[in-house]
Amino acid sequence: KGQFFKNTRVQYIIRNYAYIGKIHYQGKLYDGLHAPIIDEETFQRAQDLLAENRVDRNVKKNAKCPGLLTNLLRCKPCDARMFHTYAVKNGKRYRYYVCMNAQKSGYSLCPTKMINAQSVENSAIESLNKVAIEIKNKTIITSDPVWEVLFPQEQRRIMGLLLRQVDYDPDTKKLALDLNEDGIKQLSAEIAGNGQ
Repeated sequence: KGQFFKNTRVQYIIRNYAYIGKIHYQGKLYDGLHAPIIDEETFQRAQDLLAENRVDRNVKKNAKCPGLLTNLLRCKPCDARMFHTYAVKNGKRYRYYVCMNAQKSGYSLCPTKMINAQSVENSAIESLNKVAIEIKNKTIITSDPVWEVLFPQEQRRIMGLLLRQVDYDPDTKKLALDLNEDGIKQLSAEIAGNGQ
């Protein structure tokens, strides 16, 4: 079973000077010992089309609104990161996480596609609360009343300390949490330091 080409791979192929019999080395172009397989005019037209179709990536719309699980949530079937974004409809903001593989390779290839941000964030917090009770760890402060009054940036920082990764399984609609033992120790030391 083969794999789909990713955009970056296709662009690498199109920009490869080897196809016109050249070698790019240390910023300079040299004639290669191999014969070209396409003419330079065709190669240049391809470069011009790439430049013409280039999309400048400015500050992303969701950069000011990162989710609680930003850089933690992954789509289990695709083994791909899920990124936080939102849409505005009738003046209301709807937040969700999108599988990077679905966004890049096509939504039909991913069973997860996208999930409601608030639901998955609430599930992650509920799961952390259960873990905290099971292992009798007060460092996992997501159930503490102080959690609700923390700024979102601090909540994200703490989630990054508590967790290495969160996998979402669309078949079971459940999360698998990978606890960050070193981060939990660091957070415990921070809490102990503030308590003195």
